[in-house]
Amino acid sequence: MRNKRVGRVIQWIFGKVKVVVALMLIISVTMTIRALLQSELESVSYAVKHLSHVKRYGLYEIQNRLQFYVGNATRLNKRMSASVKNVTFVTVKTPNGTVTLNPSRSQKVVGISNIKIQRLHLTTGFKYPMNVNLREAYQIKTLNGSNIIQEPPINPHPFKYLHQPGPCKFNPNASRPLLIIVKSAVGNAVIRDGVRSTWGNINDLGIRLVFVLGVNTSDPELQRSVDREAELYRDIVQQDFIDIYQNNTYKTIMAFNWGVEQCPGAKVNYFVDDDYLVLLPNLLQYIRRMAPHNVENLFMGLLVPHSRPFSDPKSKWFVPLSEYQYDFWVPYLAGGAFLVSDKVMRKFVFAFPYVKFLRIDDSYLGIVAYKLGIKPQPNTLFNYNRGAIRMDRQARWFSSHGFKDPVVLNKYWKSLMTFLT
Repeated sequence: MRNKRVGRVIQWIFGKVKVVVALMLIISVTMTIRALLQSELESVSYAVKHLSHVKRYGLYEIQNRLQFYVGNATRLNKRMSASVKNVTFVTVKTPNGTVTLNPSRSQKVVGISNIKIQRLHLTTGFKYPMNVNLREAYQIKTLNGSNIIQEPPINPHPFKYLHQPGPCKFNPNASRPLLIIVKSAVGNAVIRDGVRSTWGNINDLGIRLVFVLGVNTSDPELQRSVDREAELYRDIVQQDFIDIYQNNTYKTIMAFNWGVEQCPGAKVNYFVDDDYLVLLPNLLQYIRRMAPHNVENLFMGLLVPHSRPFSDPKSKWFVPLSEYQYDFWVPYLAGGAFLVSDKVMRKFVFAFPYVKFLRIDDSYLGIVAYKLGIKPQPNTLFNYNRGAIRMDRQARWFSSHGFKDPVVLNKYWKSLMTFLT
């Protein structure tokens, strides 16, 4: 009898424990769901809080901006994807100053199973063809006009111009004449028109703007359209290399060459992609307030100090080991927007034929700068994602990317002009 009573007590206790455990589980799940919902609401609230001017753009822009705040990765984030967590850093002293790099790591070659290739680490000493002292060669060339480099060029530029406007004629009283070189794809006529009607609509005789293009040989009608555009606007610089991403380095070299040949009066040259919105008043104010010695050696933009080459052949930024052997790029400026002085432009033009071609244009410029002893100067005001820019009187940035739609570009531009004029 006593045992039965004890059993009933034990059953009663277990029943109560089950109820308590069930209640605790329900409370735990409820609190978790509540926390998740609160987190999501905070994220949306944060995004909405930054849409004070969204009425001007409508639902399309709301969706774009919410997408940005949820974590839409940008091209620059991909190019700067080296992890900085739980890594021992290595400090490297170079002609361009001290650079901090991640240690070397084995990289698996995509498409070849069970093979790992160790790229050379930058700390072992950087060598890239041609193995000549470009810095010394340019100095001697400047002093007496002679070229001490006896080897033939390894990076010739045998392309001919299909279109080029006349030489730059700046106002002789202009303060630091500016050449704006807009890198554009041959098929981006609508985007170019968007630039011409917004920030590129310039009536300052101290500024010249041109678009640089390659050619599409498979579409004759497209080229005829470019011909008409060049005739109408007189702002197209085009050569006969194929206009594909892997030839952007040829486009950049063409732009440097044309600028030095046809616009020697430009004290500063601004390179920018056609999908950028440029706050020209901010940029001009910055340039014209710089000290003379800072302008002379100007090579400035968003610095990428320790980016890894892409080893995936499916990536548009893929560079095989046979073309570049090191585990890191030397420091370079993100190619979307950067400034170069006329003096630095001439150094690059001298060096290009003696530096092996590389399909990634901004990384290539970083290599050429390294070999010339030119130090890239960091400035974060050049490259902003569209979702991160200020749209009020406190806007201090120079340029922002993500404006392939001329309608969106025009809306942003008109909004900015209400504050800047």
